[in-house]
Amino acid sequence: PIIGSEFITTFTTGNGYKFYENGQVTGKESGWYNRSMTGVLPTWRWIIDSEGQKLSGSIDYADAYYAGTSLKFDGNLDAGKANHIKLYSSQLDIKEDSKLSVTYKTPDNKGVKMSVGLCFGDTYDDANFKFYDVETSVNGEWTTATVDLGADACKTAIAISMKFASDADVSDYSMNIGRLAITTAEADAIVPEKVGGVTYDEIVYPTDTTAEARVYWDKAENAAMYEIRRVHADGTKEFIGATPNNAYYFGNFEKDGDESSFYFEITPVSENGTAGEVSTLKFK
Repeated sequence: PIIGSEFITTFTTGNGYKFYENGQVTGKESGWYNRSMTGVLPTWRWIIDSEGQKLSGSIDYADAYYAGTSLKFDGNLDAGKANHIKLYSSQLDIKEDSKLSVTYKTPDNKGVKMSVGLCFGDTYDDANFKFYDVETSVNGEWTTATVDLGADACKTAIAISMKFASDADVSDYSMNIGRLAITTAEADAIVPEKVGGVTYDEIVYPTDTTAEARVYWDKAENAAMYEIRRVHADGTKEFIGATPNNAYYFGNFEKDGDESSFYFEITPVSENGTAGEVSTLKFK
């Protein structure tokens, strides 16, 4: 599915133990699933080439930058024997304003050099890959690094990979990748229109402290997804779910203390992850 000039993935499987936004838990702390949110997962799991020890690749449910999962590589590395991990088959056109961004998290990079590879050629041979170094900081927090791809404009990448290398032997290395994107400035600048026509289709009260509801709205221009949140009495916002559709069913939710009403928020999001203006809907 990686065609054209835009590619973004948060390695989301469409389920998880908790729900994360920008690396912070914002809801669904007892497990969730939402297949509409499934991201583009690696084509190959796993092709890891090395003349030395090989890292292990996995989908990590214990930590995520967005939604419920991230990509994780961990294990040992031998000095001077890099791990080249082929991830995606693609047909990705590189433009003059294309940029590569990687959102990562590591407790200690241990001197390991991380890079992203793009394959420019007719085969997946290592000789056809060009690698772009990603500067990694060590703070145990999610961090985003960006690389300019303009020098390779007019080329087509038929594969995307990652490389990990060290000048010394390394034990117990660990790196999580929460987001990988190759985008153009033009597409990044697109902001979806505000959602209109938000209303309830049905409301059900199973008990005096619980409710269910079905909401629908008019589709917004340039919106690829709609995110729904509940605003609690203390002002915190709980992520409820997301859908590419213009309707959403809220399963059983509970009254928060002695509140008499609260608001649902609906946020349109573009294909490149740019959020539009929030629309609200009051629930009594």
